[in-house]
Amino acid sequence: MYNTTVYKTLTIGQTTWQIIKKNGVYHWKGSKPHCWNCPKIAFDYEEVAWLYSRYLFVKYGLQQRVYWDDYCEVWHLTTAYETIWTWS
Repeated sequence: MYNTTVYKTLTIGQTTWQIIKKNGVYHWKGSKPHCWNCPKIAFDYEEVAWLYSRYLFVKYGLQQRVYWDDYCEVWHLTTAYETIWTWS
């Protein structure tokens, strides 16, 4: 039997992205397409990029900030050298 809870959820239009916790392990549920122009993951919405940043923090402890790439015309993540997320 699986013990699954939803940690965070975001819905835009008819698409939903979630951070779920299944048997004590965090998982990403939703699309995460790769950029057409570079090897990074691309996000059409800033809110989804921030949710994925939160997922990386709760799963791996990584601090990632979100930025808009004018050339790729999508949101990307990059290493943050300051604290963005804290454990709560």
